[in-house]
Amino acid sequence: MTRLRIFMSSMGALSLFATPLVAQDSRLVERFPPAVVARLQLVIDSTLREGLPSEPLILRALEGSAKRATPDQIMAVLARLHAALRTARATLGPAAGAPELNTVANAFEAGVPISRLAELRQLRDGQTLTAPLGAYLDLVARGASPDRAWNRIADLAKHRAADAAYVKLSPTDLDQDPPQAPGTNHSDEGAAEDAWTMFTGSGSGQLDQLAGGSISAFGGSLNQPFGAFRVRLDGATAEHAGLGSTGVIGAEIRYPFSHGAWQVDVGPSFASGRDVRAPWQNAAGVLARATRSIGAWSVSTTLRGGFAWQGTRKNLWAGHAVSAGVRVGDFRFGGSWQGATTADSSFQSKVLVVDTLPAPIDSVPHPTGGIVVRQRYDSTYRERNRDLNDLSVVAAWGRGPLSLRARIGRRLGIDQPGETWWALGGTVRLTGAVGLTVNASRTPSDPVLHLRGEHAATIGLRLSKAGGTPQLPVERSPPKRVEIHRLSAQLFHLIFTIPNAAHSAAIAGDVTGWHTKSLARRSDGRWEIMLPASPGVYRINIQRDDGPWEAPPGVPATTDGYGGTVGLLVLDP
Repeated sequence: MTRLRIFMSSMGALSLFATPLVAQDSRLVERFPPAVVARLQLVIDSTLREGLPSEPLILRALEGSAKRATPDQIMAVLARLHAALRTARATLGPAAGAPELNTVANAFEAGVPISRLAELRQLRDGQTLTAPLGAYLDLVARGASPDRAWNRIADLAKHRAADAAYVKLSPTDLDQDPPQAPGTNHSDEGAAEDAWTMFTGSGSGQLDQLAGGSISAFGGSLNQPFGAFRVRLDGATAEHAGLGSTGVIGAEIRYPFSHGAWQVDVGPSFASGRDVRAPWQNAAGVLARATRSIGAWSVSTTLRGGFAWQGTRKNLWAGHAVSAGVRVGDFRFGGSWQGATTADSSFQSKVLVVDTLPAPIDSVPHPTGGIVVRQRYDSTYRERNRDLNDLSVVAAWGRGPLSLRARIGRRLGIDQPGETWWALGGTVRLTGAVGLTVNASRTPSDPVLHLRGEHAATIGLRLSKAGGTPQLPVERSPPKRVEIHRLSAQLFHLIFTIPNAAHSAAIAGDVTGWHTKSLARRSDGRWEIMLPASPGVYRINIQRDDGPWEAPPGVPATTDGYGGTVGLLVLDP
C-alpha cells in the first residue's frame, strides 16, 4: 500500500477505540459536516499523541474548505503535512516550538531539502529559523538561484548574523566580494563581508631578507553602507621583534549598480603601507568590478589603477583580476588570475649630480688629467616597468562553528624567478562574535606599496559582527510586490501590488483563519490591510475581482495540494 493508504488505514483503526484528546475545534465544526469533522479529529488526535502541534493541520483543513476541496483531498493534504511536521521535529529536536515547526514544515513542503534545514538548524545554534528561511524563500521567489541564495543564507548564519541582516537581502546582494588592496590581493573569493572586525594575534615570522623572530599583530576593518554607497576601511600593524613595525591602511568607496546580469561596483580607493624602518608608501586610484552568478558558480573581473608616491618619488600602477568560484555543499572552490603593473617613471628634484666632462682645449690643464669634475643639484628621471602575475587556487570548508581555508599560488614576472606562495587558516567560533583563529602563510611582496614578503605563523582572536546588505539603488533588483510594516508585536500592515485588479481585491490565509478579508485600495493604486499576527511563515492567497484564488505577486509560492498555488508570507520578528 502507499504511504497515504497506510495513513488512512491507521486512522480508520484508531477510530474503533480512540477517544478525542481535545474537544472538536469550533472552526472545523462551523465549516464541515459532522462526519468530516470526525475524520479530521482523528488526524488531530494522532498528531497530538506524537507531541506535534495541531494548529497547522486545522488551518490546512480550513484552507481546503475555502477552496471547496473534497474531504478526501483534505485528508491527503493533512497526511503530507503530518509527515512534514514529523520531519521538522526530527530536524529541530524536541525543544522546538509550534511556530518554528510550522515554519520548517512549510519550507520542507516548498522544496527546501532536509539537509539544508538541518545545516541551518546547526548554524543558528538555538536561534529561530523564521528569518533565514523566509529570506531564502523570498530570494528564490524574486529570481535568485536557489544554490546562490542558500550559500548567502548559510554565510550569514555562520557569522551569527542578526535577523535584520536576512530581512534586507535582495537577489543582487548575493555576490558582494571583499574589496582588494592595491596591487595583488589574495583574499578568498566569495567570503562574506562583516560590518566590522577586530583581530589580535602573536607568533613567529620572518620578513624577506631580514632575520626572523616573534611577531604580534593587531588590526580591524569597518564595512558600512552610506546611502547608495558602501565604504570600507581597513588597518593593520605588526611588531617584529628587534626590527620594528610594519603597517597598512586602506579605504574604498564603492557605488554598486546592475548592468544586465552583472553586478558592478565602481569607486575610488586609497592605501598606504610601511615596511620596517621605511617611510610610508601611498597609493590612490579607482576600481571597477563586475560579478555574475551562474547557478552555483560565480565569476568576477576587476580593473584598477592609479598612482603611488613616497615623498617626491611618484609612479603609476595598474591591476587586474579574473576569478571564478563554485560552492558544493559545505565546500567552496575557486581560482584566480591577478596581476599588477608598475611604471616606475620617477622624477626626483634636488638630487646631487656629479658630472665628468672632457676639458676644453684652451683651458688650464686639470689635476685629474684633462677631466673637469662639476657638482650640481638637478632633477633626475628614469623609467622602469615591472609586471607581476599571480595564479592561485583556493578551497574552503565550513560547518557549524568551524571553518578551514587553504590557498596556494604561483607568482610569475618578467626578469624575475617564479615564486610559490600559500596560506592556511582555521577559525573556531567560541561565541557569536568571538573566534579563535590559527594561520600560517608565505605571502609575496606587494609591488605597489613596496612591502616585503613574509613567512608567518600566528594564533589569536577575531571579533566580528555580521554585516547587513548594502543600501542599493532601487533599479538594482525587482521591487517587492508586498510591503510589510510591523506596527507592534502582534500587528502588521501589509501593502500589495496587484496588477489587473480593476474593482476589488481580497485576501485569505492562515492569518485570517481562511476567512475572506477585503483589501482597501490606496491612492497610489496598491491595496492594503492591517492584520493581527505573530512573526512566522503563513500560507496566503489573494483574489482579484472575484476571480480564482492565487499566490500574491512577488511572494514565494508553492503548490497548495488542492490543484492551485499558495503564497508563503514571511512576517519577520
